[in-house]
Amino acid sequence: MQVPHPYRYPAAFLAQLARLERLSPGVTTDEALASPSSQFVEIEHAGATTEDIAERNLRLRHLEGLIADWHLDGGTMSALLTDENEGMAPSATIELDSVPASVSYFELEPQAFFSFTKQPRSRIEGFYVREVIAGGRFCAEITIVCDEPAWRTMGTCLYADAMEVGSRIGVGLIPLGEVFDLVDAARLFNGDAMLLAEPALLQAIAAVSTCLSEDLRKITTCSPMSSRMS
Repeated sequence: MQVPHPYRYPAAFLAQLARLERLSPGVTTDEALASPSSQFVEIEHAGATTEDIAERNLRLRHLEGLIADWHLDGGTMSALLTDENEGMAPSATIELDSVPASVSYFELEPQAFFSFTKQPRSRIEGFYVREVIAGGRFCAEITIVCDEPAWRTMGTCLYADAMEVGSRIGVGLIPLGEVFDLVDAARLFNGDAMLLAEPALLQAIAAVSTCLSEDLRKITTCSPMSSRMS
């Protein structure tokens, strides 16, 4: 069974940090004795520019704070059940009137329209949502997260690769009570470049609207998922 993102993310990065600690004791704890060689750092950051590392680090910090708040808020998770023929047209519109004040997580079924076109066996798997105030307006903060095969190697891959996989998210602030075309709503998202260019992003934004609409007949609320981790 797929481990839900709020649990998979911390477990994956604990495995990655344990790997780094084995290779260079103290490197993950800021100990005075920790002095990784420049070669070690260069190898672990291979394939990523300084700008890549900085941007991914910001997204990872966002996720870590979000997941911590999710746990504190009670770990609310729901599953959106969708029909394989229910993909939304890009010309559709969305309007969010209200969202949970606390952090909630919604899982999306692995339908084809959530899959990536440029990366096999990868898809948008869900999103976190909460109400925030931005620019003096009440907004829905939507954080879209992804699943891909590389999650299964997070304990053995290079640190730069782990950062890339973990930070493959899109974060959008959508003002409440306003109508948006899906394409316009997608422009409100920042994050991983590959995700932002995927048609699946529009489908996920449409799913957000479905999840948070008044008609919740297709939403199945899940209890805290300790039982799902076995």
